[in-house]
Amino acid sequence: RPTQVSTPARKPLSSKRSGDNLELNSVKRSRLTTGEGLQSISNAVTEFSGVFCATVSRLAPQIEASPLRRRAAMDLADKKEDWLSEVRQEELGDLLSEDTRKADAYMTWASRGTPKRKSWVVRTLKLSEFELDFDMGV
Repeated sequence: RPTQVSTPARKPLSSKRSGDNLELNSVKRSRLTTGEGLQSISNAVTEFSGVFCATVSRLAPQIEASPLRRRAAMDLADKKEDWLSEVRQEELGDLLSEDTRKADAYMTWASRGTPKRKSWVVRTLKLSEFELDFDMGV
């Protein structure tokens, strides 16, 4: 008859830690439901978006949309460029309504004073000397 070899009894392996710190072992973490998890992610994204938007708005100057800038340039030209013939006023208006860069340039020159604005208009419309019946210094 074969003899059975006995092995010393071992402690069963356990995933629990020893009870050194009863406080940590007694605290249970609650698991989030799917809805709570999604809400948590949504809150984090919303908070990030707010911070990002605030940062970007401080860094980037506020520029109006192109159609608004073109319209503002046309409105100003309508008031300031009455020294032009009606045909040339319409030509300038068409140019400003179609080209945002020209509209922005016109507004920039207009902010620097009459002689520079008028000079820009003369160059842009390629006016002949015959058409120049205004005083550049006015």
